[in-house]
Amino acid sequence: MNASSDALADWGEPLPAEERERLLAAAAEAVARRGLQTPALFALEMHRPFGFVASQGALLFGPLFGPLVGIDRVHCFARLLAEPGTIDELIARIEGTVA
Repeated sequence: MNASSDALADWGEPLPAEERERLLAAAAEAVARRGLQTPALFALEMHRPFGFVASQGALLFGPLFGPLVGIDRVHCFARLLAEPGTIDELIARIEGTVA
């Protein structure tokens, strides 16, 4: 069984707490490093109800983005977005980076 099959086998299970924390911190840091806090907050607030739909879109477009960022990373972010409250937590983390 290859790595992408393993990632999909775990789809129904929530991400481990350490992995969830790492992904949220990395996303908030990437936004802050680029100085895109305000646009990111607007986009996240507008699309807050669509977190689960975004996770399904990530799975759908995974084969397209997989070669660019890694299929396992795409699947991890898809699992993260599928969890309720993820968008709210990401918004709070980005707001925490605004000086």
